[in-house]
Formats: sequence, structure tokens, C-alpha cells
Amino acid sequence: MTLSKKEKELLRRLPIGEENAKTTKELLNGLNLSVRGARGIISRFASEHKLSVGGLRNKDLNGVFIAETKEELMKILNPLINQVNEEQKRITALANSDPEKSRELVKELLEGA
Repeated sequence: MTLSKKEKELLRRLPIGEENAKTTKELLNGLNLSVRGARGIISRFASEHKLSVGGLRNKDLNGVFIAETKEELMKILNPLINQVNEEQKRITALANSDPEKSRELVKELLEGA
């Protein structure tokens, strides 16, 4: 379970508890890492290392943190579960679509039929 230098630094910067959440940009201040790279590392902290870390983006809170309680963990999980459900709907729709009828369907949709 070896972390790179950047991963260790990012982990040191991750706040514990929802009330201490920081935006990804705040976490990256002075760290030579892109937002996308940081989000990938944070995702790996959860998936590979089983760390209860995630982020929230809503009107009350926009930030990343390590969950301190089951309630905080559920706040991280619920948006992910909703996202997975929406992606599953899209996968099902695409799997059931007919590429050969797409051109005809586009024409019907544009004509308002």
C-alpha cells in the first residue's frame, strides 16, 4: 500500500469531517496537480484503499472531506447512487435503441412529429 509523493501530500490535506470540507482547488493550492488528477486520486483512495472520502456539491456545501460518521458517509454515497441509477437508465436506453432507425428518428424529432 504505497502512495506516491503527490498522493501522500493530497491525503495530508484532506480534511476530516463534513464541517471542514474544502474545495478541490483549495486542496490543490501549491500542489502541482490538476483538478482532474486530484479527483482521480481521491477516487482511488475510496476504491482501492477503502477510505471514506468523497465530495458534495450542493447549495449548502461544496467540498471534499473524509467522512467521520455513517451519516456523513451516506451524504457522500447518495449522489453517487443517484448518478449510477441515471447512467443505468442511459445504458438501458442505448442497448435498446436501433442504430438503423436513428436517422429517421432524428428527422421525426426535428419535424415535431
